[in-house]
Amino acid sequence: WRNRFDKNYYYGIFGNAYVDLKPIQDLVIHSSFGIDYSAGTSRDLTQVTYEHSLNTAPPNTLYWSMDNGLSWTFTNTANYSKKLGLHEFKLLLGTEAIHYYYQNISATRTNILIDNDENYLVPDAGTGSQSNSGSFSRNMLFSLIGRFDYSFAGKYLFNATLRRDGSSKF
Repeated sequence: WRNRFDKNYYYGIFGNAYVDLKPIQDLVIHSSFGIDYSAGTSRDLTQVTYEHSLNTAPPNTLYWSMDNGLSWTFTNTANYSKKLGLHEFKLLLGTEAIHYYYQNISATRTNILIDNDENYLVPDAGTGSQSNSGSFSRNMLFSLIGRFDYSFAGKYLFNATLRRDGSSKF
């Protein structure tokens, strides 16, 4: 009963789509895009109660917050494999881009005049002290990837790998 006006809503979309192409023999081009979106709202009302040891003293308090976030990843690779007798070659080239963004905002208000009707549970309906806050974060990454593999008769192996990352965090 105490929490009857408290609400938490969360919505999200998550997915990935990709395509593989083989324009010529031994070459595979792969491209994928993934997304993750979320949004949430939370409301918490602390009413004045007189229930033995569980009393909450005046004034009542309303807390409300909203947040959303979005991240996506875009990856592209080209993979070439060739076998010539005892020699096997593999070459991989690719890029990857990652983007992340999140923001939130919240408000708290005391002395909500009508605290038993959901239609009045907004921070502007109070007359007491109020506090507000909010934040956001954002970062991005872009990578270049290269790899070369060589095998002779499946016994002697050589591998070279290169990677370059560019990040908004540096």
